[in-house]
Amino acid sequence: MAEISNNALAVLMIIALVVSVVGTLSTLDMLKVAQVPTGFVVGQANVTVNSTTTITLPVSSIDFGTMNVPSFGSNYVNDTTDGSPPPFQIANNGSVVINITVGAEDLWTTPTSTACYGGSASNPTACYQYKCGDLPGGASCSPEGVTTFTNMNSTANPYKVIAYLDYKAGNDTLEVEINVSVPDDEPQGAKGSLVTFTATQA
Repeated sequence: MAEISNNALAVLMIIALVVSVVGTLSTLDMLKVAQVPTGFVVGQANVTVNSTTTITLPVSSIDFGTMNVPSFGSNYVNDTTDGSPPPFQIANNGSVVINITVGAEDLWTTPTSTACYGGSASNPTACYQYKCGDLPGGASCSPEGVTTFTNMNSTANPYKVIAYLDYKAGNDTLEVEINVSVPDDEPQGAKGSLVTFTATQA
């Protein structure tokens, strides 16, 4: 009877040992599978950049100095195309491509309605003109802007001077050239005109 009990006990121990070993191997195998990397995973980062329309004037004033009336015979016409004086410079500091309009107060005070090449000296006038100018080594004017001297409009009725000015560095700045001609019968004294540039998203 004792022999059978010892044999039965031995068999039970062997069975328990086999179950334990199999269970341990199975658990290790499961852990091994769980730790195997999948190769790669994908994540995503999102950001939204606001549309901003911002311009600055690196060159914000033009001084033509002293000029004469036409009857004097010389120094009554001048422009900024030769850099003397320098033209306005306009920079796009925003995050979108823009169009820019220009309008200005009257520069001249002459009352004669035909004082400027047979026309008025009040805006728009042939004695006060503007156009887009390429920036040397930088941006170029779009043909959809104004690339030939055009009579300056009033502040109340601005007109597009620059089209599609980029916001990327190196292509974000252009010039606005100004041409002035002293009208016949213009009275002496200092003259000034506030020029307004307005930018909108193209």
